[in-house]
Amino acid sequence: MIIEILAAFLSGLLVKTVDNCEDNNLLKDKNISVLLGALYGIILGYLITVAPLPSFWIGILLGVVFAGKIDSIGHYTGLGFTLISLLYFGIPIISISLILLISLITLVEEWVNDEIVDKNKVSGLVKSFLSIRPLLEITSIILAVIYNNPLIFVLLLSFDLGYLITDKTLS
Repeated sequence: MIIEILAAFLSGLLVKTVDNCEDNNLLKDKNISVLLGALYGIILGYLITVAPLPSFWIGILLGVVFAGKIDSIGHYTGLGFTLISLLYFGIPIISISLILLISLITLVEEWVNDEIVDKNKVSGLVKSFLSIRPLLEITSIILAVIYNNPLIFVLLLSFDLGYLITDKTLS
């Protein structure tokens, strides 16, 4: 359980590092972004194969792909290595309907962030609440209750902590 939590945290940290490096040109050498993308892809592929409810993570991945968030060489590499890692570690049993539901929730959350939060169409508590991207967190809590497995929520929380810490550190 500890390894899965660390893998989720590290993958969140690396995803946001690649994001910041690509979006803010933090690195002159794009090869480092590619290397970090490959690393997060391998870790994420491993995480998906060992995590409870792998369909949740696959749904998030598909949702960010459909939302156009895989938009740089580092993230293309990360996605590619995730898929290769899934083949290497073994493709888990999945639920297509759950993947589609989570993809839709991810798409909605990305749209809310891009079109409402980032464009300052709300303010105050509403903006603060929406800024934490609550839809996937709430979904993970619901799924943790339905499947009687709190690790579903804990892994997403760990990923998000790595992501947010990196965002605050590198921004």
